[in-house]
Amino acid sequence: MLDNYTAGTAKTLFLEAVGDNVKDACFITNNATGPGILNVLYEKPDLRFLCIDEIEKIPRDQLAVLLTLMESGKFIITKKIMMV
Repeated sequence: MLDNYTAGTAKTLFLEAVGDNVKDACFITNNATGPGILNVLYEKPDLRFLCIDEIEKIPRDQLAVLLTLMESGKFIITKKIMMV
């Protein structure tokens, strides 16, 4: 986790500038979820750079999906239907 010395250093502004000005880059703000990130990657298959602000706030189980994607280079979307 980042320490207090990094607060207020314009990290978010920097990542927004990257997302706005670098071709094939996308900036995801806080409140991101693993499924939300996978949705962005699915919608933009040619994306080369993904900037995620406050990635440490993503729940660990959802982050595992992203880590698996980074290791394998592939992701599989499954749908589960539950009936009550």
